[in-house]
Amino acid sequence: MAPPEVPTEPEEELPSAERMEALLRNPPENPRSCPSETSLWLQGRKLDDVCAEVFAHALRRGDYKHLTYLTLGHNHFGPRGMSAIAGAIAQDAMPKLEYLNLGHCPILDEGFVALCAVIGHMPKLRTIELTETGFGDLGASALAAAAKGGNVRSLDSIYMRGCKMADVGMKAFMEALGEPKTNPNAVEGAGFPSLQCLHFNDNKIGDEGCLALADGIENGHMAKARLFQMGGNVQTRDGFEVVTEVLEEYELRRKISVHF
Repeated sequence: MAPPEVPTEPEEELPSAERMEALLRNPPENPRSCPSETSLWLQGRKLDDVCAEVFAHALRRGDYKHLTYLTLGHNHFGPRGMSAIAGAIAQDAMPKLEYLNLGHCPILDEGFVALCAVIGHMPKLRTIELTETGFGDLGASALAAAAKGGNVRSLDSIYMRGCKMADVGMKAFMEALGEPKTNPNAVEGAGFPSLQCLHFNDNKIGDEGCLALADGIENGHMAKARLFQMGGNVQTRDGFEVVTEVLEEYELRRKISVHF
């Protein structure tokens, strides 16, 4: 009879920096839906702040100037790691990037503010995934400020489900959407000139935020915006009705969809 197998101890995981360096040397295969030559798929790899700093170093080195698609979602890095990556972006590390996924990474307001400060260095950015990243009005206002500065000209889709944005952040967004019309000194490309879809589900937007949305629709500030996902917020029936009434009054239901 063969002797019973002795359970072996699992190999100790490499330190974060070494693990990240190994991952970048041999990155995982991209899903078929991503362009194979210009994508980096690092979703759900337990990346922490140290990993993010190693990645930022590789970005500054110029290793990823070709990227159009970057997925960093479902990892563990927070404001520190996000700030390191933002510092690399400020050096034009990803000038061709079109899609950025940070969903379910706890970057909070501090990390998102750092990203918004350099978002203009990704002039081709079309989609940003920020689901459950923990930022609130401060982060939302930072993105709105970047829009007023003409730094998000290509952005057409924003996914912010399950964050902490409330009425202040919503008002800032609506002000940014109206910037080209309300500010005679607006810079070229100000506001969100390409924005079509905003996913604000499961935030903390109340009646005041809904009123700001209704005012924006009434004043014709929606250049291209056609879809607002607002389900799971904290508005009352009044907030829902004020948006619905302005859509009906201006016969815009077929052009702008708002889902509560």
